[in-house]
Amino acid sequence: MLQRFTIQTHKRDEMMDVTDTVRAYVQEQGVQEGLLHVYCAHTTAGIN
Repeated sequence: MLQRFTIQTHKRDEMMDVTDTVRAYVQEQGVQEGLLHVYCAHTTAGIN
């Protein structure tokens, strides 16, 4: 299963909390257990 989310930032340096977005998607899919990989491709960004 692959899902792509687009997150829009408004400043040069900005922290975005995507927890609720990712959690809602996982719940919608009915996932009970497993691994989740969050990846940010081709950007200067970090995932914490």
